[in-house]
Amino acid sequence: MCLCIAHGIASVLELCLICRPLSAQWNPLGEGVCGDQMASFTAIEVSGLVLDLAILVFPILILRQPVMRITQKCMVICVIDSGAL
Repeated sequence: MCLCIAHGIASVLELCLICRPLSAQWNPLGEGVCGDQMASFTAIEVSGLVLDLAILVFPILILRQPVMRITQKCMVICVIDSGAL
């Protein structure tokens, strides 16, 4: 949960701080300087993808341990991961 919150805060800060002044973000003809937006957006999205995959895989790792039939485990994993769809 903390990683998701940190990722959200980092995304907002990245959008607000990549260009000086902030209006250069949406006004390419105006005065201002922007950092490498492509690299920045790519880094944010890749970290988001890794975080999403970790959230998707985490229940599977936890459910390896309990003694259940394989069909029950599959059903529980499907119910828990259905929120990811």
